Amino acid sequence: MLEGVQSEIGKTRDLAFRRGTGLSGLAVELRQPVVSPDLLADTRFVYKSAMRDILGRSPIRSGLAVPLIAHGTVIGVLSLGGGAGGFDDEQMRLARAFGDKAALAIWNARLHAQ
Repeated sequence: MLEGVQSEIGKTRDLAFRRGTGLSGLAVELRQPVVSPDLLADTRFVYKSAMRDILGRSPIRSGLAVPLIAHGTVIGVLSLGGGAGGFDDEQMRLARAFGDKAALAIWNARLHAQ
């Protein structure tokens, strides 16, 4: 079911996340993980109608965004969607650990490519 949501999001060209907007943008701005137990009801975020429609039809209800930080630089964001109820402490810990390792791997791959 998530595959359909991902492909629909991929077809929508105007869904970009800017620093400070949306779950991912807020994580980048704050430079720390941001969690939302209910993405549609969370008043911190305003979605374009296309994204609101996609979220309304999807099984995704909660979100977690972890900024990928390597050597003091934010180089990306790991964004996860979940069902109702959000993420527990262990899931958040694992996402942070994965994000830390992914950030270093991306940093090193970029250095190698140069």
